[in-house]
Order: sequence, then C-alpha cells, then structure tokens
Amino acid sequence: MIRILVVDPIDRSRRRVLAALARQPSLGVVGIAATLEDAIETCHSVRPQVVALTVHEAGEIDVEIVNAIMRERPTPIVLVCAGSRARASEVAFDALKAGALDVVEMPDTTSLPSADPFSTRLTATLQLMADVRVVRQIADRTGEFTSPVAGPSSAAVAAVAAVGICSSTGGPAALDFILRRLPHDFPAPILVVQHISRGFLDGLVEWLSGTSRLEVRIAKNGELPKAGAVYFAPEGNHLCVGESGTIAFGTEIPVRGHCPAGEVLFESLAERYGRRAIGLMLTGMGDDGADGLERLASEGGIVLAQDERTSVVNGMPGAVVERGIATEVLSLEHIAERLTYWAANGAEAKKRR
Repeated sequence: MIRILVVDPIDRSRRRVLAALARQPSLGVVGIAATLEDAIETCHSVRPQVVALTVHEAGEIDVEIVNAIMRERPTPIVLVCAGSRARASEVAFDALKAGALDVVEMPDTTSLPSADPFSTRLTATLQLMADVRVVRQIADRTGEFTSPVAGPSSAAVAAVAAVGICSSTGGPAALDFILRRLPHDFPAPILVVQHISRGFLDGLVEWLSGTSRLEVRIAKNGELPKAGAVYFAPEGNHLCVGESGTIAFGTEIPVRGHCPAGEVLFESLAERYGRRAIGLMLTGMGDDGADGLERLASEGGIVLAQDERTSVVNGMPGAVVERGIATEVLSLEHIAERLTYWAANGAEAKKRR
C-alpha cells in the first residue's frame, strides 16, 4: 500500500480528495493535515511516500508547505488545483518551482460520477510518484539567479538550425533553471515538449516568460521559428518542423500515451536538420523521445541528456544514456553553458573533442 498524506484546509475539497483515494485500494491515507505546522509534523511522524496538497486561490501557505517539506523531509508532492484556475494555477507554479512534482486539476463540481476523470488522474499520478527519488537541491537551484552564461553576439551565425527539448516530471523547474541562464541572443530557436496536465500550459509559459531573457510562447502553426525564441507545443498537438522550416502540428493521436510527444519533435528535427539539430532530454518518467533522439544521433546531430543525480525522475534521460547515444550527459548546472556552446559550434565541434 502506498502511504499518502493529504494536506487541505478546506473541508469540501478535502472530502473530494479522500473520496478519490478511497476508490484505489493500493493507496492508503496515513495522515490528514490542514495547516503548515500540521503538515510538517505529520510528514515527520507518518513518513508518507507521497503528499497530496490541495492548492487554493489564496495559496501563499501552500508554497510555504512545499518549501518546508522539501527542506525538512523531501517527499514527492502532487498538487491538487482547486478553485479559480487562473489564481490557483499561479500558486501551483510557485509550488512547482519550490519542488512539487505534478499538478492535477479538481473540477468545480460536487458530483462524483462513477467514471470520474479527476479521481482517475489523481490516483494514477500518486501511484506514479510513489517511487520517485526527490532531488532536494532542485528547489535551491531554481532560486534567484540572473547572470546568463556567456554567449555569441547576435551577429553570430548559428551552427545549428534548431534545438529540441523534451521534459516531463520535474521539467518545469528544470526548464526555468536552464532558460533563465541562456543569453538573450541565443543563436537558434528552441522547441519544447513538456508533459503537463491540460489547462496549465498557459501558466507555465507565463512563468517562464517572466524569468527568461528569451521570448517564450506557445507555438503557432505555420510560423517560422526565430533564434532566441522558445516555442512550446500547444495542448493536444504534436510539435514538428515542416519541410519549409516552419512550425507544423502533427496529428492529435498520442504517441506512447503523449500528445504532444517528444518522439514526434525529435523525429522531425532528425529528418529536417540532421547534424544541424540538438536534442536535449530532461527529467521525466518513461522513455518518450528516446527513439527520436536515436535517429537524430544516427544523422550526426547532437544529443544531450540530464544526468541521474540532478533529474527528479531519471526515466527519460536514463533511456537515452542506456542506448549510448548521448553526446554529453550533463548536470542541471551545466546544461545552459553546454547548450550555448553546441548551438554556436555545431556537430563539427565533436571532431575536436
């Protein structure tokens, strides 16, 4: 049985979470807390495997709880976003930045139908997080830091045509850490697939826009990607690079359970640019994108993977490392620097290593 601590100060939403957990025999509630002090004390006493923390509109205390748990007894935290999506999602991203791993939206309804998507999503997420090894330092690494790595001048010609990034669990904080450290004149466009719950992409993009020197936005079908800009795959669409070099959206059919999928992005970069592309795999569960990066490597492209020590979940980058296709395996602290280096020097630099 997976030991769950439920943290929620509001009776109505707490009952909804408890009802969802009661439907899954593999999940057991070992503690319930309503305040910061209760949450920390209970976390120490019952030693849960996962914390389910409900985020409300006035959620400053929620972020404090995440900070305290990550500081005193690091434990996987799943956020349950209740109330106004706009305000609660803003709080949720502050909590993700502090070290929470994933977020599930609670619909604003009192009914609990037999086929309840919220209960299914929440219980599945809690089960997945039970074995996650939390990286305590991830919250510290994403703190205020404004000095980017040295990069080429804006007049420099990029050696690569595009950078592709795929991330999942732990990805928002890792992306924040990397993007805020890239120079404003990064010489290539960056295309990103982030696995995230539906309804939270806008909040993620807004958050990263406020911390990065680069232009961060959701991609539009048919636009020509430009250097120094970051394009996120829109919800429910695969992100590709078309024959003319413009952004294209693939079919809405999930690949390995994901839409958007890193697999589709990396395959398109390999086909369109080959050795003039970079693929970066960040923290996440599963192996989405590994096949695409293997093809990119076979075409002479540059493949980078986050290392196990700094990954919240080593599934996706670990799959790349196991295949022996990574040009470099990098700690989170060094990814921005090396990404800038490879973007400026391209695959030719591999011959000089």
